[in-house]
Amino acid sequence: MGLGHLGRSAALAQAFRELGARPVFVDVPASCRFWVRSLGFDLAALSSRRWDILAADSYRFSPQDWQRLRRQSRNLLAFDDLGTCRAPADWILNGHVYARGLRFSAGPAAGLLLGPKFLPLRQEYWSPSLRRRISPRIRRLLITLGGGICEALTETVIKAAQQALPQAEIHVAIGMLAPKPASVAATAVVWHRGLMSLRPLLESCDAAVTAGGQTIYELAFTGTPAAVVERGPDQKGNVLGMAEAGTVLLAGKAAAPGLAVHLRAALRRIDRDPALRARMSESGRGLIDGHGALRVARLVLGQSPRRP
Repeated sequence: MGLGHLGRSAALAQAFRELGARPVFVDVPASCRFWVRSLGFDLAALSSRRWDILAADSYRFSPQDWQRLRRQSRNLLAFDDLGTCRAPADWILNGHVYARGLRFSAGPAAGLLLGPKFLPLRQEYWSPSLRRRISPRIRRLLITLGGGICEALTETVIKAAQQALPQAEIHVAIGMLAPKPASVAATAVVWHRGLMSLRPLLESCDAAVTAGGQTIYELAFTGTPAAVVERGPDQKGNVLGMAEAGTVLLAGKAAAPGLAVHLRAALRRIDRDPALRARMSESGRGLIDGHGALRVARLVLGQSPRRP
């Protein structure tokens, strides 16, 4: 389970808890259990009972897995990022910016919860974001490329940022298990490892370099202009959609040989154009209001079919 998937599952769990339900995480990998418990949630085995509502999030579920989940739940909600999930679900959730352009494979009975209105962000994003003060130049830059291990990419991005923004203080947020690059360039930045919430750091930085996962929406919510690196094909929809929405500038694909050149150009453009940063900031704040998880929970609790 990727940390972005875990984060959005936690957002839903917090919303259900806020509305009076008792969420439990089932079959969580050992490496993620401490994080789940730190949010105040219990752990259990899927097979331990039949669940009133089961929210399932994985690209790896087979048709047999989905049938098992169906049997273990009275109401089944499936995350479907690509529109290809054939789950026998009561609800399909895709809160991404590109969701309404997909054709979904789920059965006709499924309720579709689509688009940024339903994008689940954790509880720390439920309070309103403040209008960002736009500085003449970028003074603090955040690099956040996801919670997984991407040492070589992180080093490439740090060097490009230092070259493009010599005046900026550079902060790098990495996951609990990710190593720090050992280069000289990497020693001149401020490291943040395994943060429970990125929001304070996002709000304290003038701009960011990010990948195309869940954090791209947290940046939009806080109005943080960003250059975005596509780490894999599964991020293409987010990257292109958010660029079209005006919240990010494209810097290229992680595996592309010219990434550093394109990233430097994107960062210099963002740095030297405060009016552009202001437009990007307002576009993001207008797109994501932080209440997606609560909307999903209210609908699912209020309208789910009652199965024996």
